[in-house]
Amino acid sequence: NKLMFIDGIDEGSIIKKKPNLNIDFLVTPYFGATKINGSFKHFYGEKFFIISNKFKRELKKETKQTIQNCLVTFGQSDPYLITEFVLNGIITNNNLKQMNFKIILGSLFDSERINNLIDNNKYLQNKINFIQKPDNLNKYYLWADIAISGSGLTKYELAYFGIPSLIISMNSLDELIQKKFDKYKVALHIGSINQINDLIISKN
Repeated sequence: NKLMFIDGIDEGSIIKKKPNLNIDFLVTPYFGATKINGSFKHFYGEKFFIISNKFKRELKKETKQTIQNCLVTFGQSDPYLITEFVLNGIITNNNLKQMNFKIILGSLFDSERINNLIDNNKYLQNKINFIQKPDNLNKYYLWADIAISGSGLTKYELAYFGIPSLIISMNSLDELIQKKFDKYKVALHIGSINQINDLIISKN
């Protein structure tokens, strides 16, 4: 049997901290990844990013001049409460009232948090739809004209579907890794959550 290890990048890399791991293949499937020498065979770079079979790119999406549908997603747990932060930026901007939003509430959002988000925004239910713990985001990617997302792996899926996106980093490490992604100009990074405010969200 052969052992494959999918690693992080930069400070998130395990193999850099434990270079003697007994593996046959190392995969670093991200923009900006560089060659790591070792006894293993190394596959690195965005072309090795792993897309789940659950995702199906039916048609290449064309970027619209007029944006109507916005997907908001910050992972399974969103421990930094960026979902609430972005939602506040949305509801305080009158220019966004003509848009439709689907906001993903991941599998690790607790029931109290979900109930608070839904109850506090019932008056916007025509325009804001909360999606609770979806199995995958395929149909929402196909629906979206634009997305607001965290700086994790979702940004690669958005790029795969050809969806323009605004990215918010969770912390300084994420922001550092995001800079490598920014060079390829497939999304707009608007900053780390501790550096921006809801006014920046609404303006972007």
